[in-house]
Amino acid sequence: MALIFLGGIGFAVWRDVYEKLVFLLSGKRGRRPALSVHSKLALATSAVLVLGGALYFFLAEYDNPATLGPFAAPGKALRSLFQSVSLRTAGFYTFPQEGLHEPSKLVSAVLMLIGGSPGGTAGGMRTVTAAVVVCSVWSTLRGFDHITVFRRSLPDSTLKKSLTVIAVMLFLCLASATLLSVTEFRNPYGHGISDILYEVTSAFGAGQTTGLTPHLSAPGKLVVI
Repeated sequence: MALIFLGGIGFAVWRDVYEKLVFLLSGKRGRRPALSVHSKLALATSAVLVLGGALYFFLAEYDNPATLGPFAAPGKALRSLFQSVSLRTAGFYTFPQEGLHEPSKLVSAVLMLIGGSPGGTAGGMRTVTAAVVVCSVWSTLRGFDHITVFRRSLPDSTLKKSLTVIAVMLFLCLASATLLSVTEFRNPYGHGISDILYEVTSAFGAGQTTGLTPHLSAPGKLVVI
């Protein structure tokens, strides 16, 4: 999980944290190097997604015999945390994904769509992109004319780029899900819209599956590719 997290947090964050640690360990005096707004957003958003996702899976799947049900409480907690971490970048899992409850598949799809942080090895729309839009909404609700994050103002161009990325990702996701719904309409394997959304968002980010992938028709496989 540590390797997955570090791989998806982004090289810019690595550099910021490294420079700050080197300064602190060196014992030098003077102004400490501060983390950039980008690094703060990436770390804070990743922490919220990892811990929030883990808590959700632990509570929602606790008694599900197809996922966390057979394990003791410590095993449930560890697997919930791994599920939350892995969904956003790695594609590994510790229990069959087809056993997830329908709401859990939807939450998984959201996590995979967000993905990791910019400048890292993860896919998805990226944590900072989503965080900028959330901060913009929060600033607007508070009556501010500009986006304020960690006592810093973000330029409007940053919001425009973030909205563009999110709009394109959502369009591609919905278009792909619609195409899969059409191509797999008569698929004898059977599937629900949650499985299709899971499959599509996984193709954008993590690479997991609820078992639908090998049963897709040839056109369906091309859509996922």
